[in-house]
Amino acid sequence: TNPQKAIDKRANNSLLILRFKLILLFILQLPTKLFNSVKLVRNKKIKHYCLLFIGFIPHLLSYPVYAFINYKAKKEWNNSRHLKNGSEMYLFYDRK
Repeated sequence: TNPQKAIDKRANNSLLILRFKLILLFILQLPTKLFNSVKLVRNKKIKHYCLLFIGFIPHLLSYPVYAFINYKAKKEWNNSRHLKNGSEMYLFYDRK
């Protein structure tokens, strides 16, 4: 989503909007990803428990976004994994 590689102003704006949306989705699910990674540590120390305590409320707030994104990804993978153009990576074309 590099807007510097856009061919015109409209494409540049579309790439900027897409980049903003993807960054926003990443930031919204980040607390849950961090909480889960700390939760999976085997030999927890005091710092891990502090991080779990501090991150619990943000985790609760961001979990619906995290769950929705994972649900949509799994659904899309299950529906399209046997197609020729697949589901792992995709190209997005927009004609106006």
